[in-house]
Amino acid sequence: MSKRRRIALPKILDVLRLQAESGLSERAKAANLTWPLPPELNDTALEAMLFPKTRRRPKKWNEPD
Repeated sequence: MSKRRRIALPKILDVLRLQAESGLSERAKAANLTWPLPPELNDTALEAMLFPKTRRRPKKWNEPD
């Protein structure tokens, strides 16, 4: 399984700005973000809003016979 490469936050900010000019992305809408971003919103908080940590369910294995 390959690891996902992280995107630099300045690139994410540019994408958000550009998408805000033409309509917000689904991820930004789900995070209730508007453009321009509030000045008190730091990079860590923005990343947490856009990419929330998801809980992974443990794999269910069938019991052997």
